[in-house]
Amino acid sequence: MPKKPKPPRAEELAAEAVVNQVLGTTTLIRDDNTADGMIDARLGEPGAPGPSIALEITSNLHEEQAALWKALHKHYAEKRFPQLGAGWLVEFTRAAHIGGQQQKALLAFLADLGARGVTRVSTRDDQQPAAAGNDVDVLRALRLRAVAQVSTEPDVRGRIFASTSAVGSAGDVTAYVNAFLLGEVAANKLRKLQRAKDEGLRTLLFVWADSSHLTVGVALDRAHLAVGQPAVPAHLDEVWLASYFAPDTVFRWTREADWEVVSVPGVITQITMAAE
Repeated sequence: MPKKPKPPRAEELAAEAVVNQVLGTTTLIRDDNTADGMIDARLGEPGAPGPSIALEITSNLHEEQAALWKALHKHYAEKRFPQLGAGWLVEFTRAAHIGGQQQKALLAFLADLGARGVTRVSTRDDQQPAAAGNDVDVLRALRLRAVAQVSTEPDVRGRIFASTSAVGSAGDVTAYVNAFLLGEVAANKLRKLQRAKDEGLRTLLFVWADSSHLTVGVALDRAHLAVGQPAVPAHLDEVWLASYFAPDTVFRWTREADWEVVSVPGVITQITMAAE
């Protein structure tokens, strides 16, 4: 019995839109889940007789964290809070309330820390500076794990960089890709791309990073160019890496040009909002 077609997910449509805009291609064939082993999208030049690119789309996103991140993005992304004299990293727990009175209490707490010269407070004993004990109590009451001042430079002053897990280095993008490629999630995608390569298609893997992990997000937000050669298999021609933390830029790695930061203002947000 034939399988019923399924519509593409928002993250798949957004990835397609990004690649098509940058490369000037169009989607010719899309996986509708009616057959096993289909490539997520086959792309080609406008007017071309057939596809020339095989695009596989995958992610580290988890539904519960994605919902929490959507709320964090709504209340904190791209916003500046004038009462803060610095930018702050804030690590939320899944139990944290987002927005409303919690946001007011958080901003007051950070402003008070800044006024007292306290740059870091953590619920982890091994990371705890010599701060007053009641600061940790406030942190726990707000259902946060840690807050840390980033910088007082104008480009980050007044901003909150939200996280729901441990923060990685913005320079570790290549290591992040390598770890992902070794995992089970990537294995099936790479097998499909091997078959596409055997058909003579150029192979692209588009990865959505977990927004709660700032290794990729901060690097994209600050346009920090990734360094190092990712350990990609020989049949993979390009790796694209994106994060909802910084939806206007993506990383692109190719064998011909190594890493680059590509600007795609509005594309991801427009597609994901239209799909909701």
